[in-house]
Amino acid sequence: GEVVGFSGRDPLVVFNENDMASFASDLFATGIHRAVVTNASEEIVGVLSQADIVKALKESLSSGEAQDMGKQALTAFGVGVGGDVVQCAKSASVLDVLQQLQDFQVSAVALTEEDGKLAGNFSVSDFKALSLEKVPSFAMTAADYLEANSPASLKPTVVKSDCTLQTAVATMLDEKIHRLWVVDDDFKATGVVSLT
Repeated sequence: GEVVGFSGRDPLVVFNENDMASFASDLFATGIHRAVVTNASEEIVGVLSQADIVKALKESLSSGEAQDMGKQALTAFGVGVGGDVVQCAKSASVLDVLQQLQDFQVSAVALTEEDGKLAGNFSVSDFKALSLEKVPSFAMTAADYLEANSPASLKPTVVKSDCTLQTAVATMLDEKIHRLWVVDDDFKATGVVSLT
């Protein structure tokens, strides 16, 4: 039977090894994290991930054709200049965070202190710990939930907006993170760089 697209939530995506890399980049920009790669005979020859694309980008930014682009600050790409970051107070309930994710159709929100400083990263991945037995967790504060289930999310990796694209990409690979928050001098989130 046909397996491709069986799950609307996490579809199996297959593409030919001769397809353009830009196709893969466009695909990953939709939120898909991995795709099966086949040859002309439709035999599986590998799996391509978002991280694979970012590794290739890192090489290109540091020594390839895109070197000049890699030396530019994130602000040159409009990152960290608008301050249009979806945020929730860390004291908000998990249900409130979930509502923000849904309302703004984003995969993560910046958690903030009362003064607006970045306090954490709450992403859909942080919901892995939820199960029917833990439904009462929806009433917990976002900070308490993360402390119990994903404490690393309360220590987000950050850069300033004058960070170069090359440094931002390298940081994401080195730290093995999906999301890099851009903060101002007051540690308030002004942007985000994401693999998606």
